[in-house]
Amino acid sequence: LATEPDGKRFLYSPRVAREAYVGSESRRLVDRLFGGRAAPLFAHLAESDALTEDDIAEIEALLKELKS
Repeated sequence: LATEPDGKRFLYSPRVAREAYVGSESRRLVDRLFGGRAAPLFAHLAESDALTEDDIAEIEALLKELKS
């Protein structure tokens, strides 16, 4: 975080872009909980009914795009 004085208070702003942070934390999560493999993560989400039909369609579209 970056801080900037503003009178008697400080304003805080991120020094890392959200996209970069989410990417690195996602990778750490997959590494730590699923041995570095994303497939078990998706399987867990599917089995626990955490994925909506829209989520599944979006994942399918992303996978299709990656394959081409």
